[in-house]
Amino acid sequence: MKILTYLLISVLFASGAAAQEKPYVFGIFPWARESLARRVFAPVVSVMAQELERPVVIVVPETYESFLEAAIRGDFSFVYSPVTMEHILVTDHGFGRIVAFNPPPTPFICTLKGAGITRVEELRGKRLGIMSELATASFLVEEELKSVGLDPEKDLTLVRHNSHENVLFSLLVRDVDAAVSTPGLAILLAESLWKDLYIVYTFPATPHTEILASSQVPEETQLRVQKVLLGFSGEYRIPSIPSRQEGYSFSMPLAEGLSDYKSIGVETRKRLKEIQNRK
Repeated sequence: MKILTYLLISVLFASGAAAQEKPYVFGIFPWARESLARRVFAPVVSVMAQELERPVVIVVPETYESFLEAAIRGDFSFVYSPVTMEHILVTDHGFGRIVAFNPPPTPFICTLKGAGITRVEELRGKRLGIMSELATASFLVEEELKSVGLDPEKDLTLVRHNSHENVLFSLLVRDVDAAVSTPGLAILLAESLWKDLYIVYTFPATPHTEILASSQVPEETQLRVQKVLLGFSGEYRIPSIPSRQEGYSFSMPLAEGLSDYKSIGVETRKRLKEIQNRK
Protein backbone atom coordinates (compact mmCIF):
# COMPACT_ATOMS: atom_id res chain seq x y z
CA MET A 1 0.00 0.00 0.00
CA LYS A 2 2.82 2.37 0.91
CA ILE A 3 4.52 1.61 -2.38
CA LEU A 4 1.33 2.36 -4.36
CA THR A 5 0.84 5.59 -2.43
CA TYR A 6 4.44 6.61 -3.13
CA LEU A 7 4.04 5.83 -6.82
CA LEU A 8 0.79 7.81 -6.99
CA ILE A 9 2.39 10.82 -5.32
CA SER A 10 5.38 10.57 -7.67
CA VAL A 11 3.13 10.47 -10.74
CA LEU A 12 1.06 13.42 -9.51
CA PHE A 13 4.22 15.41 -8.72
CA ALA A 14 5.70 14.63 -12.12
CA SER A 15 2.43 15.58 -13.85
CA GLY A 16 2.29 18.84 -11.92
CA ALA A 17 5.90 19.68 -12.81
CA ALA A 18 5.26 18.86 -16.48
CA ALA A 19 2.18 21.06 -16.53
CA GLN A 20 4.14 23.88 -14.89
CA GLU A 21 6.83 23.60 -17.55
CA LYS A 22 4.37 23.59 -20.46
CA PRO A 23 5.83 26.23 -22.77
CA TYR A 24 4.21 29.43 -23.82
CA VAL A 25 3.69 29.57 -27.59
CA PHE A 26 4.72 32.73 -29.46
CA GLY A 27 2.99 32.95 -32.86
CA ILE A 28 4.57 35.13 -35.55
CA PHE A 29 2.78 36.17 -38.73
CA PRO A 30 4.80 35.14 -41.84
CA TRP A 31 6.30 38.51 -42.81
CA ALA A 32 9.51 36.66 -43.76
CA ARG A 33 10.65 33.08 -44.21
CA GLU A 34 10.48 31.05 -41.02
CA SER A 35 14.23 30.92 -40.41
CA LEU A 36 14.54 34.72 -40.52
CA ALA A 37 11.47 35.26 -38.34
CA ARG A 38 12.91 32.87 -35.76
CA ARG A 39 16.30 34.60 -35.87
CA VAL A 40 14.80 38.05 -35.33
CA PHE A 41 12.62 36.98 -32.41
CA ALA A 42 14.97 34.48 -30.74
CA PRO A 43 16.40 37.17 -28.38
CA VAL A 44 12.86 38.33 -27.58
CA VAL A 45 11.53 34.93 -26.56
CA SER A 46 14.75 34.27 -24.68
CA VAL A 47 14.29 37.29 -22.42
CA MET A 48 10.60 36.43 -22.02
CA ALA A 49 11.44 32.85 -21.00
CA GLN A 50 14.02 34.09 -18.52
CA GLU A 51 11.55 36.50 -16.96
CA LEU A 52 8.72 33.95 -16.79
CA GLU A 53 10.99 31.04 -15.83
CA ARG A 54 9.21 28.96 -18.42
CA PRO A 55 10.04 27.95 -22.01
CA VAL A 56 8.67 30.06 -24.87
CA VAL A 57 8.54 28.42 -28.29
CA ILE A 58 8.14 30.14 -31.66
CA VAL A 59 5.60 29.03 -34.25
CA VAL A 60 5.46 30.65 -37.72
CA PRO A 61 2.38 29.59 -39.73
CA GLU A 62 2.75 29.42 -43.53
CA THR A 63 0.09 32.01 -44.39
CA TYR A 64 -1.58 35.08 -42.91
CA GLU A 65 -4.90 33.20 -42.90
CA SER A 66 -3.53 30.22 -40.99
CA PHE A 67 -1.85 32.60 -38.51
CA LEU A 68 -5.17 34.30 -37.75
CA GLU A 69 -7.05 30.99 -37.55
CA ALA A 70 -4.50 29.59 -35.06
CA ALA A 71 -4.62 32.75 -32.95
CA ILE A 72 -8.42 32.68 -32.77
CA ARG A 73 -8.36 28.94 -32.02
CA GLY A 74 -6.19 29.61 -28.97
CA ASP A 75 -3.00 27.98 -30.21
CA PHE A 76 -0.82 30.94 -29.17
CA SER A 77 -0.09 32.53 -25.80
CA PHE A 78 1.50 35.58 -27.45
CA VAL A 79 1.50 36.80 -31.03
CA TYR A 80 3.43 39.22 -33.20
CA SER A 81 0.54 40.52 -35.27
CA PRO A 82 0.22 42.54 -38.47
CA VAL A 83 -1.73 45.78 -38.19
CA THR A 84 -4.53 44.29 -40.29
CA MET A 85 -5.31 41.70 -37.62
CA GLU A 86 -4.72 43.63 -34.40
CA HIS A 87 -8.20 45.12 -34.36
CA ILE A 88 -9.83 41.70 -34.88
CA LEU A 89 -7.75 39.93 -32.22
CA VAL A 90 -8.16 42.68 -29.61
CA THR A 91 -11.80 43.68 -30.09
CA ASP A 92 -13.28 40.31 -31.09
CA HIS A 93 -11.11 37.81 -29.23
CA GLY A 94 -9.87 39.55 -26.09
CA PHE A 95 -6.15 39.76 -26.85
CA GLY A 96 -4.22 42.27 -24.76
CA ARG A 97 -1.85 44.83 -26.30
CA ILE A 98 1.59 44.34 -24.74
CA VAL A 99 4.17 46.40 -26.65
CA ALA A 100 4.68 48.08 -30.02
CA PHE A 101 7.59 47.06 -32.25
CA ASN A 102 10.02 49.85 -33.24
CA PRO A 103 10.67 51.12 -35.79
CA PRO A 104 7.31 51.07 -37.58
CA PRO A 105 7.53 49.73 -41.15
CA THR A 106 7.76 52.21 -44.04
CA PRO A 107 6.95 50.20 -47.17
CA PHE A 108 7.76 51.42 -50.65
CA ILE A 109 7.25 50.43 -54.25
CA CYS A 110 10.55 49.81 -56.03
CA THR A 111 11.81 48.62 -59.38
CA LEU A 112 15.19 48.01 -60.98
CA LYS A 113 16.90 51.05 -62.41
CA GLY A 114 16.37 51.36 -66.12
CA ALA A 115 12.98 49.65 -66.05
CA GLY A 116 11.30 52.85 -67.22
CA ILE A 117 8.98 53.09 -64.22
CA THR A 118 9.40 56.30 -62.22
CA ARG A 119 5.82 56.99 -61.08
CA VAL A 120 3.01 54.86 -59.66
CA GLU A 121 0.88 55.69 -62.73
CA GLU A 122 3.41 53.89 -64.93
CA LEU A 123 2.55 50.56 -63.32
CA ARG A 124 -0.39 50.26 -65.71
CA GLY A 125 -0.09 46.96 -67.56
CA LYS A 126 2.84 45.83 -65.36
CA ARG A 127 3.37 42.99 -62.88
CA LEU A 128 3.66 44.13 -59.27
CA GLY A 129 5.08 41.79 -56.62
CA ILE A 130 3.13 42.15 -53.38
CA MET A 131 2.28 40.34 -50.16
CA SER A 132 -0.86 38.51 -49.04
CA GLU A 133 -4.24 40.21 -49.39
CA LEU A 134 -4.22 40.39 -45.57
CA ALA A 135 -0.86 42.20 -45.33
CA THR A 136 -0.87 45.85 -44.25
CA ALA A 137 1.25 46.86 -47.26
CA SER A 138 -1.37 45.37 -49.59
CA PHE A 139 -4.02 47.74 -48.22
CA LEU A 140 -1.71 50.75 -48.60
CA VAL A 141 -0.61 49.84 -52.13
CA GLU A 142 -4.11 49.17 -53.39
CA GLU A 143 -5.36 52.49 -51.99
CA GLU A 144 -2.46 54.34 -53.64
CA LEU A 145 -3.13 52.65 -56.98
CA LYS A 146 -6.76 53.72 -56.81
CA SER A 147 -5.77 57.29 -55.94
CA VAL A 148 -3.90 57.63 -59.26
CA GLY A 149 -6.70 56.06 -61.26
CA LEU A 150 -5.47 52.47 -61.45
CA ASP A 151 -7.78 49.54 -60.76
CA PRO A 152 -5.68 46.91 -58.89
CA GLU A 153 -7.83 44.14 -60.39
CA LYS A 154 -7.83 45.30 -64.01
CA ASP A 155 -5.03 47.74 -64.83
CA LEU A 156 -2.07 45.68 -63.63
CA THR A 157 -1.26 42.18 -62.40
CA LEU A 158 -0.70 41.73 -58.66
CA VAL A 159 1.68 38.80 -58.11
CA ARG A 160 1.26 37.74 -54.48
CA HIS A 161 3.91 36.00 -52.38
CA ASN A 162 3.88 34.68 -48.82
CA SER A 163 6.80 36.76 -47.52
CA HIS A 164 8.45 40.12 -48.14
CA GLU A 165 11.62 38.27 -49.11
CA ASN A 166 9.93 36.35 -51.91
CA VAL A 167 8.36 39.57 -53.17
CA LEU A 168 11.78 41.21 -53.42
CA PHE A 169 13.44 38.17 -54.94
CA SER A 170 10.74 38.04 -57.62
CA LEU A 171 11.89 41.51 -58.67
CA LEU A 172 15.57 40.59 -58.60
CA VAL A 173 14.96 37.64 -60.95
CA ARG A 174 12.71 39.88 -63.07
CA ASP A 175 9.56 37.84 -62.61
CA VAL A 176 7.80 41.13 -61.84
CA ASP A 177 8.32 44.69 -63.03
CA ALA A 178 8.08 46.28 -59.59
CA ALA A 179 7.76 45.15 -55.98
CA VAL A 180 6.64 46.30 -52.55
CA SER A 181 9.31 46.07 -49.84
CA THR A 182 10.68 47.86 -46.77
CA PRO A 183 14.08 49.59 -46.58
CA GLY A 184 15.66 47.48 -43.85
CA LEU A 185 14.64 44.18 -45.38
CA ALA A 186 15.58 45.25 -48.89
CA ILE A 187 19.09 46.29 -47.82
CA LEU A 188 19.62 43.20 -45.71
CA LEU A 189 18.54 40.78 -48.41
CA ALA A 190 20.09 42.48 -51.37
CA GLU A 191 22.85 44.79 -50.18
CA SER A 192 24.90 44.25 -53.33
CA LEU A 193 21.88 45.10 -55.49
CA TRP A 194 20.56 48.01 -53.41
CA LYS A 195 22.29 50.48 -55.69
CA ASP A 196 20.31 49.02 -58.61
CA LEU A 197 16.90 49.63 -57.02
CA TYR A 198 14.82 52.67 -57.90
CA ILE A 199 12.26 53.83 -55.33
CA VAL A 200 9.05 54.69 -57.17
CA TYR A 201 6.99 55.63 -54.12
CA THR A 202 7.48 55.62 -50.35
CA PHE A 203 4.45 55.32 -48.07
CA PRO A 204 4.15 57.21 -44.80
CA ALA A 205 5.15 55.06 -41.83
CA THR A 206 2.43 52.56 -41.02
CA PRO A 207 1.21 52.02 -37.46
CA HIS A 208 3.51 49.95 -35.28
CA THR A 209 3.09 46.22 -35.41
CA GLU A 210 2.47 44.89 -31.92
CA ILE A 211 2.97 41.94 -29.62
CA LEU A 212 -0.35 40.81 -28.18
CA ALA A 213 -1.23 38.35 -25.43
CA SER A 214 -4.07 35.84 -25.46
CA SER A 215 -6.82 36.29 -22.89
CA GLN A 216 -5.66 32.92 -21.50
CA VAL A 217 -2.47 34.58 -20.25
CA PRO A 218 -3.00 36.05 -16.75
CA GLU A 219 -2.86 39.85 -16.57
CA GLU A 220 0.02 39.68 -14.09
CA THR A 221 2.02 37.65 -16.61
CA GLN A 222 1.17 40.10 -19.39
CA LEU A 223 2.47 42.98 -17.26
CA ARG A 224 5.69 41.13 -16.49
CA VAL A 225 6.29 40.54 -20.20
CA GLN A 226 5.49 44.16 -20.98
CA LYS A 227 7.94 45.42 -18.37
CA VAL A 228 10.83 43.23 -19.50
CA LEU A 229 10.31 44.03 -23.21
CA LEU A 230 10.10 47.79 -22.63
CA GLY A 231 13.63 47.57 -21.26
CA PHE A 232 14.88 45.37 -24.10
CA SER A 233 16.57 46.21 -27.40
CA GLY A 234 17.95 43.75 -29.93
CA GLU A 235 19.44 43.35 -33.37
CA TYR A 236 19.54 40.73 -36.05
CA ARG A 237 21.84 39.86 -38.92
CA ILE A 238 21.53 37.95 -42.17
CA PRO A 239 24.28 35.25 -42.22
CA SER A 240 25.07 35.88 -45.88
CA ILE A 241 25.69 39.58 -45.14
CA PRO A 242 27.43 39.63 -41.73
CA SER A 243 28.29 43.32 -42.07
CA ARG A 244 24.61 44.30 -42.03
CA GLN A 245 22.42 44.41 -38.97
CA GLU A 246 19.05 45.84 -38.01
CA GLY A 247 18.18 47.10 -34.56
CA TYR A 248 14.80 47.10 -32.86
CA SER A 249 13.15 47.95 -29.55
CA PHE A 250 9.69 48.19 -28.00
CA SER A 251 7.43 50.92 -26.67
CA MET A 252 3.97 51.17 -25.13
CA PRO A 253 1.16 50.70 -27.70
CA LEU A 254 -0.25 54.02 -28.84
CA ALA A 255 -3.73 54.67 -27.49
CA GLU A 256 -5.02 55.75 -30.90
CA GLY A 257 -3.48 52.83 -32.77
CA LEU A 258 -6.58 50.66 -32.95
CA SER A 259 -9.12 53.42 -33.53
CA ASP A 260 -7.09 54.94 -36.37
CA TYR A 261 -6.99 51.59 -38.13
CA LYS A 262 -10.47 50.35 -37.33
CA SER A 263 -11.25 50.69 -41.04
CA ILE A 264 -8.43 48.24 -41.82
CA GLY A 265 -9.98 45.79 -39.37
CA VAL A 266 -13.34 46.13 -41.12
CA GLU A 267 -11.72 45.61 -44.52
CA THR A 268 -9.76 42.61 -43.22
CA ARG A 269 -13.00 40.93 -42.10
CA LYS A 270 -14.43 41.47 -45.58
CA ARG A 271 -11.37 40.05 -47.27
CA LEU A 272 -11.36 37.01 -45.00
CA LYS A 273 -14.91 36.19 -46.08
CA GLU A 274 -13.92 36.55 -49.74
CA ILE A 275 -10.93 34.23 -49.23
CA GLN A 276 -13.09 31.66 -47.46
CA ASN A 277 -15.71 31.82 -50.24
CA ARG A 278 -13.02 31.10 -52.84
CA LYS A 279 -11.91 27.91 -51.09
